[in-house]
Amino acid sequence: MHHLFADAGALVTEWDDGGSIVLSLVGILLLVLLNGFFVAVEFSLVKVRTSQLDPLIEEGRRTAAAVKHILGHMDAYLSATQFGVTVTSLVLGALGEPYMERLLEPLFWKAGIHAPAAVAGAAWAFGLAIITFLHIILGELAPKYLGIRNPLPMSLLLVRPLQLFIAVFKPFIWLLTVSANFLLRRVFGISPVADSELAHSEEELRVILAESARADEVSPMGKEILARYRTMVDKASAAVETDLEEFSALMVRMPAVTAKARIASRGAILTRAVCAAGAEGYA
Repeated sequence: MHHLFADAGALVTEWDDGGSIVLSLVGILLLVLLNGFFVAVEFSLVKVRTSQLDPLIEEGRRTAAAVKHILGHMDAYLSATQFGVTVTSLVLGALGEPYMERLLEPLFWKAGIHAPAAVAGAAWAFGLAIITFLHIILGELAPKYLGIRNPLPMSLLLVRPLQLFIAVFKPFIWLLTVSANFLLRRVFGISPVADSELAHSEEELRVILAESARADEVSPMGKEILARYRTMVDKASAAVETDLEEFSALMVRMPAVTAKARIASRGAILTRAVCAAGAEGYA
């Protein structure tokens, strides 16, 4: 794997031994996957809700309690994920692309391209394309979609490695957090996100329910609750008001025959009957 750090200045016409190539490629792949780890944990933490974690905490799941703790300190943990993404991306670009270039140079040389500038240029372009492809697909898009689509299992799975990373690089992460907060306050006049701002407002809940229903991500019971909620909200107060003249009371001591006759005289199906103990007709 030491070939990752080899001099990239001279044109390479022969491949290294197979073992060195495999170790170097594994090292590049690990850097890509490490970048994907930070991307996945960041998106899963942003997506997961405390309402999903509370039942697991009641069951004694310590990882759920750890994730909930993170949600209460998002500024520091987001700094950690951004620090990880930035460092791994820089290392991948500094080591991965030059090695892929050196790995491809013998291929073009053996294909009959002997002009050093042409070999170096083609190897550089193809090496950059390969590293960029791996970085975007395995290191960015795939983990992002995993974090968004499965926030609860992904956050539970990745929270412990994230805590270990933070413990190792805590001084750097603290510096990033303090610097970002200082920039927000002094330059942009914006306060960092408070814990209370992570909760949804009433309007946001309406939007979430509507979007979830359209996306078919609500269970049958949830859809029924949502339908009833919408029915109640959409009803105007005038639709449920009844004029006092339309009320007719049944006296507590009224005979059953008389009560039935009064109900029948209304000429409509009644869903409620008002009982009174005072003078007849009082409702």
